[in-house]
Amino acid sequence: TRKTSLAPPPAPPPRPPSGNEAVCGATGWLSLAGMVLYLLAFGLGMSPIPWTVNSEIYPLSVRSLCVGIATATNWTVNFVVAASFLSLEQAMGAAATFWMYGAFAAAGLVWLWFALPETANKSLEEIEKLFERRS
Repeated sequence: TRKTSLAPPPAPPPRPPSGNEAVCGATGWLSLAGMVLYLLAFGLGMSPIPWTVNSEIYPLSVRSLCVGIATATNWTVNFVVAASFLSLEQAMGAAATFWMYGAFAAAGLVWLWFALPETANKSLEEIEKLFERRS
């Protein structure tokens, strides 16, 4: 004989999110859109400026060597930031880590404001004279 129950059958377990729901809800898509817009704006605006200035400020006789050294320095510092971020975040917290990086950036901005002369509308020879050591 078969037992019958008057209770309703149990509800099926909730299904896990699938596809885009699992990775990106509305907040995820907003974050992705913000990052893409930032990268586009940075790439069109501020990104090429250091490379342009870097190609102008060295004398022609040592320009390729100096640009190579500057590029190696740039990538070395990028590596140090990337390698140290998680350790610093664990030790100091996310907010303090970003404030520290921001303080370094602000100090660099202040130094550049006073140390880097204006090179707009100047020939390469005029720019070279701006960077000659005064004896």
